[in-house]
Amino acid sequence: PIPCVPWQSQTSGQYQRRVHGHGENAKGIFKDVVKDLPKKYQKGRFLFINAWRNISDEPIGNHTLALCDETSLVKPDDYIAADYFDKLTPVQHYRLVDYNASQHQWYYFSKMRKRPR
Repeated sequence: PIPCVPWQSQTSGQYQRRVHGHGENAKGIFKDVVKDLPKKYQKGRFLFINAWRNISDEPIGNHTLALCDETSLVKPDDYIAADYFDKLTPVQHYRLVDYNASQHQWYYFSKMRKRPR
């Protein structure tokens, strides 16, 4: 069996107050996670899954999860690169600018609960 190694960002528990991308540093996260695994798992293909959930006992009212349909973005005009310095490694995030905001298709997940009903 292939090992599944949970990795938690050093900033977990903090709300992000801006639109940003995830996965830009998947390779760096992979290197950090696999260093303690047997050599046979340190190369090859891997799957990076970004999971998000409510950590509060109350349903989320503000700062809800919102996902933008990537196919609705104009590339590269809608992206702006920004450096972010995590405790583990510096990361280049991509943020969205609003040049073509009227075209962006968003999906909102409001009132999320800690445990789904």
